[in-house]
Order: sequence, then structure tokens, then C-alpha cells
Amino acid sequence: MTSNAAKELSPTHHAIIGGVVGSIEMAIMKPAVYWKSEMQQGRFSFARAVNPMYCYRGLPIAIGSIAPVTCIQFLANSLVLRGMGAVSGCDAASASDSQRLIAGVFSGFASAAAQSPMQLVEINQQNFGSSLASTVRRITSCHGVLSLYTGYSMTAIREGIFVTSYMAVAPLLRREIQRHNPTMPEGVAMAASAILAGGVGAAMSHPADTMKTKLQGGLFPNGLHEPPATDNTIRQKLREMRTLPGPMISNFYAGFAPRFFRIICCTFIYGTLKDFFERLGLEHLEKRDLDAHVNVSVAIPASEYLPASSKEDRQRFERDLRKSANKFCAPGTLRVVLHSAPQNMAQKAEEVILAQYKCEPL
Repeated sequence: MTSNAAKELSPTHHAIIGGVVGSIEMAIMKPAVYWKSEMQQGRFSFARAVNPMYCYRGLPIAIGSIAPVTCIQFLANSLVLRGMGAVSGCDAASASDSQRLIAGVFSGFASAAAQSPMQLVEINQQNFGSSLASTVRRITSCHGVLSLYTGYSMTAIREGIFVTSYMAVAPLLRREIQRHNPTMPEGVAMAASAILAGGVGAAMSHPADTMKTKLQGGLFPNGLHEPPATDNTIRQKLREMRTLPGPMISNFYAGFAPRFFRIICCTFIYGTLKDFFERLGLEHLEKRDLDAHVNVSVAIPASEYLPASSKEDRQRFERDLRKSANKFCAPGTLRVVLHSAPQNMAQKAEEVILAQYKCEPL
């Protein structure tokens, strides 16, 4: 069903689905986002981690920020697949595995342009408990408007890997798992592919995510209303990480456990909801086309068609047939009629007789 949906649904449909899917996932997994951010900045506290006042702080802006991001991801993925399909002479549903991987990377890069400034505001709002407006004003007044894109390169790398893992790799793995295990339930195959694709994607993208968080959370090292940072670059963050206890690799993977958990869940949630909403969208389009454009009816007199049936059978047959037949023909005939709906008010509905048959008694 997913392949048909991908073939039939427009990029706009995919964009809407992406926004809905991202919003639902964020509402479920917001605590894991908070835990990861706190661990990466060395601020983790169990008391705050289990307190909804902290782990759900900034939820409206988190949902408001992820919805356009996933909207862009789904839209860009659909457009890229359609574009490559037009060049290669096939539709998006017939795209090759390499084309799907390329589309995933591009979608991640495109969505980072919207996600980077939103996450910067979100992180600083979480850190200092300030309002959205005051946080944006403080950042732009101290560092300039372009500072909203602090950490964009790291965001683009992270999103390119992440989107590819859930948009391309997970479906490919699920296909291979089901091919080798045809009796495996679809839900189990989806969960297995989410664990594999999400786990690898989380491991590959986490160093970029850590650096992004440190850059965005380092604009005001002493507080939002304290003097801003004067040196907040990748090189400075690397020097800072070398002074921390433990090997550098452990510092890069700070907060990996909650993010690993979240990415696996996210991959599963995205895949499940994507299939569900695409199936709904396809069913809606099919129903709309059936209701609005074509209506085929068969008209036949029951007395001629069922000469040997009882009177009750003939009455029941004729009563049921009247509910769907547009017209009854002369006795002894069967007529198949195609009705086409007018495209605008100026046109008239047309009726075309596809076939007409003579009914003979048995």
C-alpha cells in the first residue's frame, strides 16, 4: 500500500503528512530530547529529568519547530524522487535504492535550514527558562541575526544522516527482512528495521549533534542576561572538550543513550505513521475519484434475468438492484452505462452505453 500511496500522493500531501507525523512524535518523545541535551551540556539532574515541569519545558516551540522541519523533509524527499524519476523515465515509487538514499541526504540538508535556528532558541529557552520572545531578542541583540544559524553545518550533517536512516534505510531493511522471512509479521519487521537503521544512524550522527548542542548552548555560558560568549567556535569547543575528564570520544558521545533510544523510537513512529497516513490519503483520493468522475451502473429487469426464481427472490433482487442502478432498460435487456461527471458548470454530464445484451430465459 505504501508504494501505491507514494505513486498517487502529491508532494503537498507528503508535506502535510510530514508535519503531522513530526508533531505527534515530538509530543511523545520530548523528555528524551531534554535528557540528551542536559547530558551533552554536563547539566543532567535526575530530579529534573523526571519532573514534567523541566522535561516538557518548551514543548510548544518544540512541536512548532519540528512540524515545519518534517514537513520540509517529506516534501523535499517527494520532490527529489519525482525529479530523478522524471530524468530516468520512471515514477517516484520505482526509484532505485541509491536514488532514495540521495533523496534522504538532500532532504536532511534542506530541513536543517529551518531546524537550526529553532533548536538554538529551544536549547537556550530550556537552559534559562526564558520566554520565546525574550530569548530571540537577547540572542539577536548580542550576536546578530545570523547567529540564529549557529551550528547549522553540524545540524545539516546530523539531519542528512538521520533523514536517510528513517526515510530510506529503514524501509530498505524492512523489505530485505521480509524477503528473507516472509512469515514474519509486518510490525516485527518494522521494529527490527527501526532498531537497525535508527541505531546506526544515531551512532553516526551523534558527534555532529553533540557539537551542534555545544555551539548553540554556548552563546551565553554564564546566563542569558550575563555577558555573552566572545569565542564560540568549533575549534574553541574542541579545546574545551579536551579539558574534560575522560577520552575525547566519550565526550563526543555524551547523551548518546537517550538519543539512541529516541532515534530508534522516532524511526519506528515515523515509519508507522507515514504508512498509516499515506494509506488514508490514498483511500481518500480513490474515493474522491470514484464519487466525482465515473459511475458505472448495470440495469436489468429481474423478471427476465431470474425467470426460475421465486417471487420473493425476484423482488429482493430488483429492490437491491434499484439502489445502485441508474436506469432500468426495456424488459429482456442488460445495459452497461458509463456516466462521466462534468468538469465545470458549463459542461453537461455525458452518458455512454458501453454494452447491451439480450437476456434469454433459461
